[in-house]
Amino acid sequence: MEKKDMEVIQELWEVIEGRKSKPVTGSYTNKLLNDPDKLMEKLAEELSEIKKAVETGHIGSVDEKDSLVWETSDFLYHLLVLLSSKGVDLGTIMKELKRRRS
Repeated sequence: MEKKDMEVIQELWEVIEGRKSKPVTGSYTNKLLNDPDKLMEKLAEELSEIKKAVETGHIGSVDEKDSLVWETSDFLYHLLVLLSSKGVDLGTIMKELKRRRS
């Protein structure tokens, strides 16, 4: 993985934060930000689908809807929405990961 790959997460974070500060009618992100129960339900669902992908060996490409790559992408998005909804800055998570690396 290259450093520029991490830019995608930063860009996604900025979109989520932007939706939080300036809601967009019909935005899925805004729907999740406004419905904590739905957000937690989606996180649980995506985690379950990750488990299923691993158990069935569907590790392949994003083109396979049931693949580990596809489901992990969904989970990561929903996790970022959760962090934003709770006011936890992505930088704080990165600092903690860096601290644990030491």
